[in-house]
Amino acid sequence: KGTNKYIQSNLANIEIYKNNLTSIWAQVALYFKDYDSRLIFESMNETLDMQAQNPWYGNDSSWQAMNVLNQSFVDIVRATGGKNSTRNLIVNTYGAQTTSGPLNSFRVPSDTVSNHLIVGVHTYVTSEKDIRSLMGTLNSKFISQGYPVIVGEFGTPYWSDIKNRIASAIHFINYGNMYGIKSFWWDDGGNYKLLDRKSMSWRYPQIVNGMMQAAALVG
Repeated sequence: KGTNKYIQSNLANIEIYKNNLTSIWAQVALYFKDYDSRLIFESMNETLDMQAQNPWYGNDSSWQAMNVLNQSFVDIVRATGGKNSTRNLIVNTYGAQTTSGPLNSFRVPSDTVSNHLIVGVHTYVTSEKDIRSLMGTLNSKFISQGYPVIVGEFGTPYWSDIKNRIASAIHFINYGNMYGIKSFWWDDGGNYKLLDRKSMSWRYPQIVNGMMQAAALVG
């Protein structure tokens, strides 16, 4: 925890963290090398620089360190061979952030195979204006350059107004559909829970139905 996290996006100690990352992925990738293309690997989850003044935002060196880690992830997975040679891989921005610094500093890793890298981000913006703007930015930076994008986390907490929650969820699907960006609700079983895991019923069916209806508009 804290400054002792096993993998950090910290440039000063990048060799240590890069070695830790590749040690993990060498084992994981080797174990799953014969699994088919339905299995996708994602490099890291919201990896931060705990030495930065503001770890969630980081700084220029933090963002550059993330590029190093992502490249190491791609290289080690590809090196294990088998179906990993062409497996689709997800690489995240620093902390999976969509703020300007992490997003503008992000570099898609080089790869030994074309068209098998996906850019992943997380965001909790909620207004239609912000969602529309974000999707447009992701399109101009990545989609238009030939890189698919997923929003691996989005959502609104249970205490938000239900009408706004429904509208926000639908906007994510609709504006993402415009560019082929797929968004995934963060159901943590707590503040963002949609599915009641005890009763196996939808706690907020209006949100689920809204997203499903929007998704169904795509041919």
